[in-house]
Amino acid sequence: MVRKTSTVSGKTYAYYVCSTHKAVKECSPHRIPAGKLEETVLFLLKQHISNVLELKKILSFIETVPFQQLDIRKLEERREKKEMEAERCAQLRTTLYEDMKDGMISKEDYRELHAAYEARRKNAQVAVRQIDMEIEKVLERKSGGFAWLDYFMEHRNIEKLDRFVAVSLIREIRVADKNNIEVRFDFSDCYQEILDGLASAGHDVSVDENGKLNIRVKEAV
Repeated sequence: MVRKTSTVSGKTYAYYVCSTHKAVKECSPHRIPAGKLEETVLFLLKQHISNVLELKKILSFIETVPFQQLDIRKLEERREKKEMEAERCAQLRTTLYEDMKDGMISKEDYRELHAAYEARRKNAQVAVRQIDMEIEKVLERKSGGFAWLDYFMEHRNIEKLDRFVAVSLIREIRVADKNNIEVRFDFSDCYQEILDGLASAGHDVSVDENGKLNIRVKEAV
């Protein structure tokens, strides 16, 4: 979607419009007020961070479960994705200047997005190093780490959505219409792997209608 602004009676309104419909007509025309989108994304992000905190708490007292012995092949695949992500962010930074020249983004947007992509690139590089460490631990038959949880925990008190947080923690936002918004968070594969591991270890894992994660830990026998 593309961010647009309009001024009515001296007041400026911002909204996002679907560029796919405009370009190839593969979907219906739709748009959403910027405030509505940011409010919804912030709500979903806060809920996801709350779920991550719950996972962190669960993992802190589960000493040994099958998913802690991470498969090296999966780790290598994840490392490759992070390396590709770092490269993609570097490429996106180079396209920002042309977008600014074409009037698609303002100078302020250019500066903010450039800084955000650079931060995401550095985070991806940090993730690559962390994955290398996890591989070493698996080879040494030690428990794997879950450093990515801390990326979300750093923002546990978030009250306002900004570009830095969005680019750092969110992979993709899909807007079908103003009432149907899907947010795909970064490290979603890691998140799902932990849930699958908990379920396979006998714990009850469920998500309610508001997206809240509920985990009932199996009592030791």
